[in-house]
Amino acid sequence: MLEIQNLSKSYTADKPVLRGINLTIEGAGLTAIIGASGTGKSTLLRCINRLVDPTSGEILFEGQDLAKLSGSTLRMARRRIGMVFQEYNLVERLSVIENVLSGRLGYVPAWRAFLRRFPAEDVARAFDTLLEKLASQAELMELTANPDRSAEAIVVEAQLDKGRGAVATVLVKRGTLKRGDIFVVGGESGKVRALIDDKGKQIPEAGPSVPVEVLGLSGVPSAGDVLTVVENEARAREVAMYRREQSTRKRTTQAPATVE
Repeated sequence: MLEIQNLSKSYTADKPVLRGINLTIEGAGLTAIIGASGTGKSTLLRCINRLVDPTSGEILFEGQDLAKLSGSTLRMARRRIGMVFQEYNLVERLSVIENVLSGRLGYVPAWRAFLRRFPAEDVARAFDTLLEKLASQAELMELTANPDRSAEAIVVEAQLDKGRGAVATVLVKRGTLKRGDIFVVGGESGKVRALIDDKGKQIPEAGPSVPVEVLGLSGVPSAGDVLTVVENEARAREVAMYRREQSTRKRTTQAPATVE
């Protein structure tokens, strides 16, 4: 059990980052810390992992005060907590599911989190649990999305599949994604050749909050890219090309100069 009791953290006296946090996590399971940028998520993780010390309050792991642990005892507690370490920002190379799997309390060994090697059944379980949590939260907040408009979706993960080409798992945010829709996603474009649901069956369309695999991409997008349906293939190619050019220009300007 992980218990956070009246935790507060301030880097400067007049600007508290965390204030009076109370949280209890019972045993192994999936725990997501969700919030807008700048609300203290990373600071909370750093406090739990003893990368920084809280200003006040306690963090207890199985009855032990983490602030009093050191050396091998602290390292053992960190391994058992199984937290995702965030030195500066979220690791952009990880997909949402990989972040979820890496951060499950007291379950994933450190070597699996580091190498990102997770059994398929764990990936499926984490994905299902994440969707259940999101669905229940949306129901509590009475969140709805308009299905009668052009679709927008978020890429959860994407890969190059032998035999199927580029495949992206997306979560529809709004509108309805249909077979035959033309879209742009990141620096890639495409036309929906097939939609596959979480049971492996092809479906003709997917509405808001529905996760599906999309086939028909020109290349592999990145997790977090937004898939947007557009009016025609020419427009999709134009937008994708512009984004690729902007990305290349940005990398070129940021590359360090070399002197031979």
